[in-house]
Amino acid sequence: GKGKEEPVVVRSPATKEVRLWELPRVLTCNIKRFAATDKGRTRKLDRHVPFPLELDLGPFLHQKSPYPRGGERTVYDLFGVVVHHGSLSSGHYVAYARAGPEAKEWHHFSDTSVKPADQSKVLDSEAYILFYQ
Repeated sequence: GKGKEEPVVVRSPATKEVRLWELPRVLTCNIKRFAATDKGRTRKLDRHVPFPLELDLGPFLHQKSPYPRGGERTVYDLFGVVVHHGSLSSGHYVAYARAGPEAKEWHHFSDTSVKPADQSKVLDSEAYILFYQ
C-alpha cells in the first residue's frame, strides 16, 4: 500500500532585521544586569559593558522613515548614566550627568553629594541605564 510521504525539511540560513521608523527626543537604554543561574535563581551581572558618548541611529532607520539618514537628527549624545553598586538584595544607586546637551562637564550624584567627575570614570562605569539626547 501507499504510505504517507515524509515532508522534506530544508534548513537555510536566515536573518531577522528590525528597523526604526521614528526616533525619540530622549533615548533611554536599559542594560540587562541580571541572569538566571543553573538553580533557577537570579544573580546580578557585575561587569563593564562598553557604551559610546555618541550614538548614531541613522543606520537602523527604515529606508522610508521621514528622518534623514546620517543627519544631525539621528545622532544622540550621552547625557546621563545610572549605576547600581551592590547585590540583588541591597545596594546603592548613583548617577553621572551633564548639565545639558551642550555641556562637556560631568557630575557624580550620590544621595546629597554632587561632585565633578572625569569623563573616563563615566565611560568605565558599570552602567545600568543610559540616557541619550
